[in-house]
Amino acid sequence: MLIRIATACIFLGAIGVFLMNDVSACAQDKYYVMIFATDGNPPAARLAHSYATFVKIKDKKNEEAKQAAEIRTISWLPASLDIRLLVPPEQGKNFNLDETLKMAKAQNCAVSMWGPFEIRKELYDRAGAQIERLNSGKVAFKSIDRRFRPEGATNCFHAISDIVPGPLLDTGTAFGSPASVMVLQHLSPWIVEPAKLHREVSKQLGLDGYAINYRDQVPAVVEKR
Repeated sequence: MLIRIATACIFLGAIGVFLMNDVSACAQDKYYVMIFATDGNPPAARLAHSYATFVKIKDKKNEEAKQAAEIRTISWLPASLDIRLLVPPEQGKNFNLDETLKMAKAQNCAVSMWGPFEIRKELYDRAGAQIERLNSGKVAFKSIDRRFRPEGATNCFHAISDIVPGPLLDTGTAFGSPASVMVLQHLSPWIVEPAKLHREVSKQLGLDGYAINYRDQVPAVVEKR
């Protein structure tokens, strides 16, 4: 009987250690968002673009695997790359961050970035679900998407803002940087510390090699949903 009890205690103790290690590992994961805007000179809707990159960084303690980053970008554009306002919904394509920044450079456009901000894991997961949805072909691109979003078609900035529950963001006639700022504000309830920037994250991703205007503007503190 005593042997059985001892064996059970050892087994339960092993499970406890495993769970503690697992929880500890999860606690080390950090999540961040960077909001971007591409603007033409002079500003023009056909050259404007809003996009966002979500980053997961697992801070491993051993030297063999230093901070590994997982990157998810929502950069929703027409597959043709020809942004037209008064056309029916068309096939869209989600681009990665490097592709998007290179397109901006090729068009001699200015790129602005807000963040990186630490975010709740939920927002990172929602971004991943949205990327899968965009890549599924079930959603089209539409610059003026008022009658089509979020299920049928969406534009670039609503593809980001609509990942969170609640009322849809009304951006009016905004595009480029003003629209990106509105998206940032819309996502602010999922930002851990809105007043704190984590520039070490963008540096780790190699963004210092791009011509990016780093904006210090932070979203107003909004009650978490």
